[in-house]
Amino acid sequence: MCQLSRTGTLLAVAILAALATACQPGPRESALTDARNYRKVGQFENAVASYKKVLELDSTWVEAALGLGFCQIQAQQYDDALKTYQKLLKSHPEMEEAYFRLGQLYINRKQYAPAVSALQKALELDSTRADTHYQLGLAHGATEAYSEALAQFETAVRLDPRHADAWYNMGNLLTRQQKYEAAIQAYSQVTKIEPKRLMGWYMLGDASYALGRYADAVRYFQKALEVNFGFTAAQEALKRSQEKLSGAKH
Repeated sequence: MCQLSRTGTLLAVAILAALATACQPGPRESALTDARNYRKVGQFENAVASYKKVLELDSTWVEAALGLGFCQIQAQQYDDALKTYQKLLKSHPEMEEAYFRLGQLYINRKQYAPAVSALQKALELDSTRADTHYQLGLAHGATEAYSEALAQFETAVRLDPRHADAWYNMGNLLTRQQKYEAAIQAYSQVTKIEPKRLMGWYMLGDASYALGRYADAVRYFQKALEVNFGFTAAQEALKRSQEKLSGAKH
């Protein structure tokens, strides 16, 4: 009886050991975990190396290829990132994410015409992604196609009302066109979403000053200085606004 119990115990230990071995991640999974962890903490060059290790073990792993390209962009390895996405699109010509990242890459390289083409292709595959519209707006804005840029920013905030960057760039375009009322509405959204965004408050003050609303301008420039008291432009703008306000009272 004791011998049987001992045999059963040994068998159970062997089974548990086998299961533990089977559950351990292989080298491919381990490398992918490393890549994800490096990416989370912004160590993009290390993430690139880990993603490459994954692809050496399995060249068809799409997540690794997308991650590799993203981290190459972040590490400013633009030529390598371009090759990564071009290779990926040869095997997956309908991959929206790849076109989106390719558009970002071209924007970083200041190649705006191919950026527009890539982002438009991404929108053909998925028109509901707010950030694609935002990036396309940036590309149009860089080529001074301001109407097209504004339309893309408007679509971005309609799809994602908390897209602070789209609101901010919309405000900048409206300011450029001297549409200060609309610009104030856009910048107000920025400060609601990101109360610590220095330039949101500063540009609110700037647009208010342009409309002669000096009390509002004073308040907004003061808010900017609460975020960063050393911001010289806000200090000077506050002083001008206070002088205008004082003159208006007299």
